[in-house]
Amino acid sequence: MQPRVQETSVPILPVTRLSFLLGMLLATVAGIQLYVLSTRTADFFAWTIGVPLTAAFLGAFFWANTPSFVVALRDGEWPRVRILIVATLSLTVFMAIATLRHLDIFHLKEGELTARLAAWAWLIVYVGLPWLLIASFVQQERAGGGLAYSVRDPLLGWVRVYFLLQAVGATILGLGLSFAPGVFADIWPWALPPLPAGAVGAWVLAFAAASWWVLREGDWQRIRIAIPGYLAMCALQLLAAFRFRNELVDGPRTWAYVGTLAGLLVFTATAAWQQERHRG
Repeated sequence: MQPRVQETSVPILPVTRLSFLLGMLLATVAGIQLYVLSTRTADFFAWTIGVPLTAAFLGAFFWANTPSFVVALRDGEWPRVRILIVATLSLTVFMAIATLRHLDIFHLKEGELTARLAAWAWLIVYVGLPWLLIASFVQQERAGGGLAYSVRDPLLGWVRVYFLLQAVGATILGLGLSFAPGVFADIWPWALPPLPAGAVGAWVLAFAAASWWVLREGDWQRIRIAIPGYLAMCALQLLAAFRFRNELVDGPRTWAYVGTLAGLLVFTATAAWQQERHRG
């Protein structure tokens, strides 16, 4: 059991609470549009995704993060929820880049009314939300969050190495999918045109940002809020891969993808279990 260091109390500010409320709402709606209605994106989503597995992949990330926003609102302490703002900021910045690069594909002028509303909502959210998240982070750090980095429950050595490997791998893959989709899409286990590749890359980079921030915090209590969503994401991705298994290419790419998800699920659950035991 580690000796305790007094933690600085930094309650979340209204701007941060608003960020989490918007995140919870948007993640819930996008999860339904993409994970449940994976084959109906032409009618209900911001752009038509030709491969339902891509829609389900994106929806899994959105849905998996919804409970974390709920817990963050209930927790109310900035140091223990800061990682969610960091990861969401990364997501929105890179999703905005992908959106603006392929704006002509969105249902901004054509399509069903629901699709056009979704397209305009998507554009407004991903152009505007990054600024709200930046304001939230800056204000919270100035309100005392910048002093709340003392380590109470240090990460185990192998857990730090695990997250470092994740951070490096996800950064390379995410940047590749975002800015060199013609090259990196060839290693993906199903077809990814440029816009879907950019959207997938944005989520992978958000995953990378969270992994880098885990190493920055170095404290289990300040990153554990993200773990349930992390595990849910892996499980939902495996379920999506099974649901749309006919869209996966045959060969090592698919086995590597499924094996990576299963490995992330097992190793993250093991890390959480050992860190919780270490705390006790």
